[in-house]
Amino acid sequence: MTITWTKVTNPRWADSDHTMINLDVNFTHLPEETVTFTAMENDGEVHGQTLYNNAINGVYGPIGPM
Repeated sequence: MTITWTKVTNPRWADSDHTMINLDVNFTHLPEETVTFTAMENDGEVHGQTLYNNAINGVYGPIGPM
């Protein structure tokens, strides 16, 4: 199953080493909900890696503090 999303907001660091980013995500398989998702560069799932890389590249705005 490919996991996709419609909206990603509020990027903020999830750890002091800046290796994880918390994001508020609307996934298409949960259309009525916004969930906090922790994205990591070395995530075992492609969507986690993509969300992390997009956040690092500023796609969702500046990454805020923890």
